[in-house]
Amino acid sequence: MRGIGLVALVFVAGCQPAERYGPRPEHEAPAKKTAQGEPSAKTEGQPLDSEIQWIDIDEPPKPDATIEFVHADTKPELWNTLTKFWNEPEAKGETKETPVVRIKVPLGLSDPREYLPAGATMTRGKWQLGQRLFFDDSWLEAKAGTSCATCHQPSAGFADHKRAHGDDFNAPTLINCVFNRHQFADGRAVLLEQVVQRTLEDEKGGVEKPFDHTWSGIIARLRNKANYHEAFNRVFGTPTHEEDGAEKANITQDTVGRALACYLRTILAGDSLHDRAVERARKRGAALQAEDYEAVLDDAALVELEREKAKKPAVAAELMHGYRLFHGLEKNRPLVNCYQCHTGRSFSDNEFHNLGIGSSRPGMEGGRFAWVPIGQKNRYWIDAYKTPTLRGLHRTSPYFHNGSVDSLREVVEFYNSGAKRNRYLDPLLRGKDGKTRLLDLSAADIDALALFLMSLNGREVDAYLELPPKR
Repeated sequence: MRGIGLVALVFVAGCQPAERYGPRPEHEAPAKKTAQGEPSAKTEGQPLDSEIQWIDIDEPPKPDATIEFVHADTKPELWNTLTKFWNEPEAKGETKETPVVRIKVPLGLSDPREYLPAGATMTRGKWQLGQRLFFDDSWLEAKAGTSCATCHQPSAGFADHKRAHGDDFNAPTLINCVFNRHQFADGRAVLLEQVVQRTLEDEKGGVEKPFDHTWSGIIARLRNKANYHEAFNRVFGTPTHEEDGAEKANITQDTVGRALACYLRTILAGDSLHDRAVERARKRGAALQAEDYEAVLDDAALVELEREKAKKPAVAAELMHGYRLFHGLEKNRPLVNCYQCHTGRSFSDNEFHNLGIGSSRPGMEGGRFAWVPIGQKNRYWIDAYKTPTLRGLHRTSPYFHNGSVDSLREVVEFYNSGAKRNRYLDPLLRGKDGKTRLLDLSAADIDALALFLMSLNGREVDAYLELPPKR
């Protein structure tokens, strides 16, 4: 089962090669800015200021607390002693050691450190700057009023509950985005650092193009905001020279991307009902059973599962049935193989699958196909979109990459009746005869499978991450 298409944030892979910048040649004079800080449309075709991408620094960043993820598997004793998500360093007088902010990784999640790209150091100052950028509605567009949080609302599971935006994609949840191997539903980018810009050309304004999550003019606008200069220089170091007699701000595509990515990588949610049942089974040294679900069910969990009037043993049995269906363990339902795509602790294989949603025309193929280089294309990537995580589903509807389905039960029914057949339909959704596979699930089976998906929802994201920073 390809599952729930929550578009998966981010961008076109690859940046232009970095250069070491000395004095700027005359032919590389910066484009003239409009009153809003946008490059003028009349300058199209002129070279952009190469320092938009990165700036060499003279003064290194000031010392700052580092951020460390603490995972139950690698540091169980420390993990057990931490009582909250975000743990500031304890004040112990003067010390030569760098202070450490410890983040307690919620139960059930993988260790985020395994998913950090090389060089992606995390510090408190970088995180605070990224959080500030995320909630600030004055820099993303020339006309103030839109921020990252406009479409990725903390109260809506860092999504926005809208079916689709101008590009026919709904806003994905940012919960647990640190575990994404690709960004965006079509995998057009790899790193979270590429969240708003990827090349020098992305800074150029006045170019009409489809909404692709590339926001032009952001560096110009941020450089025009004096209240950001000191923060960027403190976190990323001071540039080597001044501009027009004033200290130059280290505001570039590189530093903006690094700050935002640092914040995004801490938006974690786990410790779901299913995680707690699995942990109980692990401590018993036995396979997961209905009794494990029953032991962790409380009144709040029954309300979340929309089973508040049901008996706990009955709900636990239904959850176990849903679990077995999901993992292909029910012998009379062998075609249900959700786990093949929704695997691991994130419940995603981070691959791309055509579910029968989409209708590309020759020469205008969409999905993953459009973003892989020549020599690596194959027919099954046409209209194929990334397998999303199944965590946080209960608070991040609607589902599928285009937001076409409102409930988890409808999602299961979609697969039960057979995905719409097309010539590029993923082989996993075909029967032996090559036709669309029908699952033959009963109404009770559908309810149980949807209930299991709800049990993956997990605790809410920690409030420390959800609030705009004080200005």
